[in-house]
Amino acid sequence: MTDLLERLSNGVTDSDSINTINELLVDCYNEISDLRDKAKVKDRTQTQSNSRWLYLEMLATQLNEAGYDRVAVIEKLKSKPTVDVGNTKESLYELYWRGVQKAVYPEVIRLDKKQIQKVYETMNRHTADVFGVSIPWPDKYGQEYEKGR
Repeated sequence: MTDLLERLSNGVTDSDSINTINELLVDCYNEISDLRDKAKVKDRTQTQSNSRWLYLEMLATQLNEAGYDRVAVIEKLKSKPTVDVGNTKESLYELYWRGVQKAVYPEVIRLDKKQIQKVYETMNRHTADVFGVSIPWPDKYGQEYEKGR
């Protein structure tokens, strides 16, 4: 990758053709793709990402059914009122999951396999304590919840 960047930073001379530039761009793209693929080895699995979203959807449903609308959740979390809207997996992700994630892993942007489980466990323990709602981590058998919705 460094070699490619050096070649690009040296500039293009009159003898360089559009094909050479295109070849350099393709090489850069392939290098970036390879780096992204290598980074994914340590990354969480797609199943874990899917399980997180399913968990948040199940939690949103449970909190709504328990009478905790979005305002109630925010008041419990931040002690200040806001617009009365029902919970969604997206709102819980932004308002709740990300806050727990930042508290547990302040420097991490994308969680790995162990980190996503730690954030789930911390958040699930908190929802059980504060709201009386606990959702098991969805697994391949928990996917039935999604099919039935």
